[in-house]
Amino acid sequence: QNYSGRWQMAINALQNGQTTLGLSELKKLYDLRNKLNSHLRGDVIYSYAVALSIAGFPDKAVVILKKFRKAKGERSPRYDPTSVAVELSGAYLVMGQYELARTEANLALELAAKRNISPLIAYINKGIAERELANLDDADSNFLTALKIACKQNDFLNAAIAAEHLSRTALLQKKKTEAYAWAERAEKIYQRVAPQHLPTTKILKQTIIERLENIPISLGLPKGVQLIDKLIILTEGTPQHSRLDVLDIDLYQFLFGVMKKEKKFWVVIPLEMGSIKPANLAPTLISEIETISDHECYPSFVQDTFLARHFGIQANEYPSVDLLKTSICHTSVPGSNLFPFTSLIWEGMGPWPWGFNPVLRLLSSLYIAALGNMISDLEKLAEVGIPDMTFLSLTARTWPRPIHARYIGLGEFESGKVPTPQHVLEDITRIVRNDNKFNNAAFHTMGYTEDEASDMTQGGLIAIPFSEYPSLVSGISDWESWWDIFGGIPVEEYNSVNLPRSLLYSIPKKDLREGLFVDSYYQTPFWARTPGDYALYGEKNDQFRDHYDDFRKKLNIMGTIRTKHYAVPIVEVEDFAELRVLSNKILEYPNTGIFFRGQTKGYTLKRTSIVKRLLFGRENVVEPSLLGSAPRRRLDYNRVHSALQLHVQDFIYQQAVNSGNDLEPIHNEWLKLASSPAGDWAIAVMALGQHYGIPTNGIDITSNLEVAVWFATHKFIKLEDGRARFRQMNKIDWPDNPELWPVVYFIQPVTDSIIPSIRKIESLRNLGLEALRPERQFAQFFWGAHSIHQNRLAEALVCMVRLKPGEYDTGLTYYHLFPPPYEDPTYKFMLDLRRRYSDGPFGPFFSEIVDYKLAE
Repeated sequence: QNYSGRWQMAINALQNGQTTLGLSELKKLYDLRNKLNSHLRGDVIYSYAVALSIAGFPDKAVVILKKFRKAKGERSPRYDPTSVAVELSGAYLVMGQYELARTEANLALELAAKRNISPLIAYINKGIAERELANLDDADSNFLTALKIACKQNDFLNAAIAAEHLSRTALLQKKKTEAYAWAERAEKIYQRVAPQHLPTTKILKQTIIERLENIPISLGLPKGVQLIDKLIILTEGTPQHSRLDVLDIDLYQFLFGVMKKEKKFWVVIPLEMGSIKPANLAPTLISEIETISDHECYPSFVQDTFLARHFGIQANEYPSVDLLKTSICHTSVPGSNLFPFTSLIWEGMGPWPWGFNPVLRLLSSLYIAALGNMISDLEKLAEVGIPDMTFLSLTARTWPRPIHARYIGLGEFESGKVPTPQHVLEDITRIVRNDNKFNNAAFHTMGYTEDEASDMTQGGLIAIPFSEYPSLVSGISDWESWWDIFGGIPVEEYNSVNLPRSLLYSIPKKDLREGLFVDSYYQTPFWARTPGDYALYGEKNDQFRDHYDDFRKKLNIMGTIRTKHYAVPIVEVEDFAELRVLSNKILEYPNTGIFFRGQTKGYTLKRTSIVKRLLFGRENVVEPSLLGSAPRRRLDYNRVHSALQLHVQDFIYQQAVNSGNDLEPIHNEWLKLASSPAGDWAIAVMALGQHYGIPTNGIDITSNLEVAVWFATHKFIKLEDGRARFRQMNKIDWPDNPELWPVVYFIQPVTDSIIPSIRKIESLRNLGLEALRPERQFAQFFWGAHSIHQNRLAEALVCMVRLKPGEYDTGLTYYHLFPPPYEDPTYKFMLDLRRRYSDGPFGPFFSEIVDYKLAE
């Protein structure tokens, strides 16, 4: 116990920069080393030597390390001669003994080569020694090797350190361009991961300018810059919305851990799958743990749950979020009975490891699957021992949360098949999506006039000037290289059956601008160009999908609306019977089905003339607007998801207790759902919220035609007392303008990226949650209508049907479709969320849950 407490205190102190305290505690353990077993004794001696070196006593560290090496690690089973050589080389550098430092670094590299590993720090130490010994070319080679290893491992800090040393070496070689390029890149990473190093890079840049003032800038960038530029993209593309939140916990396991009142908890997260062994997954997960965001609602939000009261947990018993910073993470050695696979072992003070175990396992699975390119190949999954696991498409648009897309993108990125993770496109445009002034300024820097910039912003385009993101253009030698720069999202994508008026290669270079613009409705990037009638989505306004040729031949088409590459026919009907006949004519494709959405009128995207001409080559184009409910309100659903999933978990356990069921079987069923690489839990939570009025990244549709017609012919009415209800339309309610008539959209997904985006919440039934409203409305949920692909559902339209003035009797009633809270316990739960949290940080979401007036 004495060892464990002092060891934890020492490690925590060193991690928090309290070197003196950490050194003091390690010294006490070092003095007691002979009383420890060989395993612990080796750890103490090595850690004490490292701490001495950090604290500025390299000579003492050298003495201890040399004795440690001679005794072969005090017979510790974890003795690593490579690490000892690396630490000795570092200590000799501090002492100015560069020959000895080079000798130890060379020894570390020789030992590492026998184990087929690449010790990054050994290359940096050797590079410093070679530079101090005036072997500048050898120094440059070692720093470049260290940079390559750091970039491969997504090791931001050591990549920046290697870049800084490359800059200092280039300065001595009087290579002005290289010196400044490396210093600038080191500074960019330091800004994000280690701002305490910024003063040194600022001084370095100033020194380069002063010493090499008379040396001209040469053309081209130094070798290896592309590697670190890709890493810079990753630092730019990891905003808070795509990281874990403190409320993303497994509520049952976390509270069970609180109730146990133990000090230490640990979990094991697999880091490999069969032959797929990622190199960068462990550091990525460790970084995830270290950056889990605090929340103003913790612990009050957790304390305010039924389960916390059921377990009898008091307010002062919840662990601090600061304990996350005391976590210790290390990888296991495969081959033992306990850890047959390489795994990440997370030890922490407080039950945080238990709480985050399911979501971290899910992220690990996504990363591994993306790396192995196994998402659509279930047979390969079974071959490596992972049967019964269903993944979605790798396309980031099909994933319910940005953090899911980020891990898929990072797995693809490690595979080397994509130059930039797909999620980066979304992340670098997030800044400007809700800031028109910022976007206007970005367009202006690309050479557009103020009026052009304003029109392009208002028309739904987002500017990405290369001057703001130079890392995107590093290493791009020609236009063709841009095709796959964002993973599966091609730049200048076009459809061969509906070609643009002018393909990129036919446009004069003088008409191209330095940057990209992205259509926020369909996630399509294009090379920026002078405004004109390019018809980037295809110039034919009557090009229909060939899937429905037979169906269209039977229609009396009254007009068309336009989606991305295709037109959609408009049809008019006089009564429900005619509508039913029409729906029966659509050929159902296997595993897709036909879906509907009814609206009291059709809404259209607000494109400006300049954007319509760019995208469609004409101004008289009408695009349907089928945006997700959160982006329609300019809300970021990711702000509320963690809180919503926490309370849906709590409601499930409350229902189980009220029904007299044990909690553990329910928790086991929940674990299956939460760990599913198909994203089942996140999607089910989002769908449940959407069906009861919470704005989400999705949109309601139905598999029942009667339900769609009911919604098309009933107006939503807000009442004076704050409640609401629906009122059936009469003939006199129909406007004279047919464009304002009620509509029913016929929907059928036929592309691989959209088919898995339509889901039901039936998976929650296995957890005992009965949601009566979506059941009676035959509700389906289309998710993914957010971010920079907000109008994806429009790509699945078969036709838009206008309802002529008349009576449309569906046989459905307001009371049936919207059962009151005493009949629908899930609605009662949602109203309770509205009552408790409408005024807090989640108010914009929970306040949208409608309190419907009971039927009279």
